[in-house]
Amino acid sequence: MTVIVAIPARVASTRLPRKLLLEESGQPLFTHVFGQVAKCRLVDACVVVTGDEEICERCDKWQLPHFSTVEDHPNGTSRIAEFAEAADDLLHDDIIVNVQADEPEIDPNAIDLLISQHKIARPDMGTLVCSLDDVLKDLPNVVKAVVDYDGSVSDFHREYDPGAWQWHHIGIYSYSPEFLRRYRERGPCKTEVDRDLEQMRAIEIGAQIRAWPIRSHMPGIDTREQYDAFLARLG
Repeated sequence: MTVIVAIPARVASTRLPRKLLLEESGQPLFTHVFGQVAKCRLVDACVVVTGDEEICERCDKWQLPHFSTVEDHPNGTSRIAEFAEAADDLLHDDIIVNVQADEPEIDPNAIDLLISQHKIARPDMGTLVCSLDDVLKDLPNVVKAVVDYDGSVSDFHREYDPGAWQWHHIGIYSYSPEFLRRYRERGPCKTEVDRDLEQMRAIEIGAQIRAWPIRSHMPGIDTREQYDAFLARLG
């Protein structure tokens, strides 16, 4: 069994333009993510998956493995699915983990937890959640996962529903190669587009999704203020 972390990366971004290429820390933002993954105990390989030449150039400069995809993928899971399809040596029990390129402070222990639990449960797709803070529950950019008592995920929302057992969804995923094949074959679905949530396609195709809780999670970089705070923590 091989565990591969794929970091989907693209230059385009809305609230903080070209954020992955910001280098005020001394290196591009996304390379910090690669550094965090390198601390994981359960990861066998890590690769940046991108359709942007500028990302490829930075990978070459920093000697990071990368895989070039077409440019117009609707989301990171779709981009990783192209990578998985091209990887002829993937076996059915291998695990591909999607770590977001704008999370330079992601906890390596959280990644290892997801991998270890995926190895036991063997779902189509795994993910992480944490408690939904009252301050964050009404924010649409904070995605909520509806998790059943056994850890199965039945839905994802941007709106808070006090009648549902909702958790704060953390945007990290573990996949089986077969799931990625099905995901790519299906193509975007209506709820995926309407909610702007890539994980809704997994719901649409009837995938078995499991979520495991962690105590806390450092958010990714979406704004200039968040990037400045990250730089301050680096010292």
